[in-house]
Amino acid sequence: MQAAGLTLLAGRDFSEQYQSDKYQHDAEQLSAAVIITESLAKRTGYASVQDAVGQQWLMPGPNPLQLTVVGVVADVQIGSALKQQEPLMFICGRSAMNYGNIILNLTPALAAATRRKYSNYSANVYNA
Repeated sequence: MQAAGLTLLAGRDFSEQYQSDKYQHDAEQLSAAVIITESLAKRTGYASVQDAVGQQWLMPGPNPLQLTVVGVVADVQIGSALKQQEPLMFICGRSAMNYGNIILNLTPALAAATRRKYSNYSANVYNA
């Protein structure tokens, strides 16, 4: 969340120290950690953002997803400033989209080196 410039209000960020943070898919259940925005914590009825941390939610569907709230961040505007701000949740390792975004917080020198490496990688992958 820090790399994305989000402000953590309660709980913690995703961490590779917790295997349970990452989206898990096994024969019995789907599970993942989730970080929610302050407005989503309020909309779901918690008196404070701290009260939301540790709560478990079940997203229904053919394969129900068990979510554990590990953190709450300040609200963030996605898209046009003319649109109403929507409550958000960030699920570690899962997206409903068929693409993903990677957010990196790099120094200028490291950014240039990373760009060169990615260019070499993508040239090898897409021109193979």
